[in-house]
Amino acid sequence: MTMNNFLAKIYTYRFLGEFLLILPLFAVMLADYGLSVLQISILFVIWSGTSFILEVPSGVLADKYSRKHLLFVAQLCQAACFTLWIFYPTFWAFLIGFILWGIRDAFTSGTFEALVYDELKNAKQENTYAKVSGRAGSVYFIATTLASLAATFAIVFGYTFVLAASAVVALAAGVVALLVPSAPKAKEVEDKKYFALVAEGLSVLKKNPQIIRAITIASVTAMLSMGLFEFWMLIANQSGVPNQGLGIFLAVIAGGQAIAGFVAHKYENFSARTLYGVLIFGGILIVALGMYLSIPSLILVVIFNMLFTFLIILFNTKLQHVIPSETRATISSVSSFATRIGVFAITLAFGFLAEKSSYGVALEFFGGLIVAVGAVYLLSSFRYGAERA
Repeated sequence: MTMNNFLAKIYTYRFLGEFLLILPLFAVMLADYGLSVLQISILFVIWSGTSFILEVPSGVLADKYSRKHLLFVAQLCQAACFTLWIFYPTFWAFLIGFILWGIRDAFTSGTFEALVYDELKNAKQENTYAKVSGRAGSVYFIATTLASLAATFAIVFGYTFVLAASAVVALAAGVVALLVPSAPKAKEVEDKKYFALVAEGLSVLKKNPQIIRAITIASVTAMLSMGLFEFWMLIANQSGVPNQGLGIFLAVIAGGQAIAGFVAHKYENFSARTLYGVLIFGGILIVALGMYLSIPSLILVVIFNMLFTFLIILFNTKLQHVIPSETRATISSVSSFATRIGVFAITLAFGFLAEKSSYGVALEFFGGLIVAVGAVYLLSSFRYGAERA
């Protein structure tokens, strides 16, 4: 299979995996079915919790077995989630659905990254990973943009139609996953038992502080972004954006992220201090959003997500460059595992603050947290050196 053929398949998989009409609407759908903000937060925590529990096991399985088959199973779980919600729109059915969605996320994150990097490495093109990863991210956000715009019109047919369409697309993504090749695995990896691979991955981490630092900053950046992301539609709705406009709002966010993903590789040589400065600026934007929450101020959400997409791609590229292939999916999943823990805490805490006070107060608090985290990393860079993440 030529490299262009491989790239076409992974980009198609990314597109279909995110062309979900329900994406800009599911948080509001939960509210429309009578769930409180705290109940919605609990569901988001269950979602993140499932992903974080299965994150490392899924990475180990991806190092030992077929990565593309794991991606196929992930999409089956996604389709089952949406199908369940069609027939049983209740709190407990939503909970089971989010568990299935969490399985999908766990089976996808480190697995997809490892499959792409090792296929590029097998073709001696691993130096293009930042470019490929960024463009795969752009395809992801383009799919989200188009799905969000389509959802604006599809919602007139009701949630059942939107969920059914999303389930069909998820199944299509699973079929495409089966067509994606996987770089051949080393014989010694295939022969190793599950816990032996876990031990090997942890041993690599213990012996390499550079990987630990790369995991830390990649995970922290992702968790701060993901922990807030699921609330953007609720915040927009609270600010006065009607249900029909939520798809357009998410489309604008995703469009900005697509642009950030497409150009991120051009700035791969940015110093760590510069990237930490971008992190701090992102936090300031969220504080300002909390202080002046209104429809015009939602542009700050768009800018924030562009900046964090840029940061996540660059920090993850640094991480992939220092991981050995034999434990790539395992260690990538350790990074995602750490991210899920943070998302779990941030989602629950944000929901609690919003429920007890307001969205504005919650945004101010977490914006300040982002500023503090960026400042800590910036100060630490003077100890470890400007170029080390």
